[in-house]
Parts: sequence; structure tokens; C-alpha cells
Amino acid sequence: MDLELPIKNCLDDLLKNDKITKENYNYLKPCGSRPGILYGLCKIHKRKENENDIPPFRPILSAIGTCTYNLAKFFVPLLKDLTLNEYNVKDSFSFC
Repeated sequence: MDLELPIKNCLDDLLKNDKITKENYNYLKPCGSRPGILYGLCKIHKRKENENDIPPFRPILSAIGTCTYNLAKFFVPLLKDLTLNEYNVKDSFSFC
């Protein structure tokens, strides 16, 4: 299913109703997007039963260039304050 058209239609409505600026519209509008890339990273720390076993892989999905990538980047700073609480950890140093 192509998601570019519904996103463009929604952004057109928001621009027409002066809910977003032309700059935001141009940034958020998907153009020539591609599907995400799924690849695996080997879990080299896992013990293999025998020498010929293939180690397990950790799936990684790269969403760069997808139709929703710029939307996600746009919403992260807006939603960041809503997700902060005493149980969130910024990095391993703050955890220690």
C-alpha cells in the first residue's frame, strides 16, 4: 500500500487550513520514498552449540528515506516532553 498519497492529502488539508507553514509542508511532504531496509546484526556474544551453527541475528530496520521518516523526525521534539518520567534513562552514564 502506498502511504505517500494519504500523507500528501492530509498535509494539503493542513496547509489549506493554515495549521502548518509552507516550510513545514515542504519538509513533511513525502517525495520519492522507498521501503525500509531490513538487515540483521550477528549476536557474536551468544554461544554456539557446535562449530557449524549459524549464530542468531538481531533484526534492524532502517527507516531512512521512507515516506514517514520526516514525519517521525518532526514529531519527536513535540512529543518528547510527554514521555519523560522518573523511569526514563537518557544514557548508560545517567543510569549508573
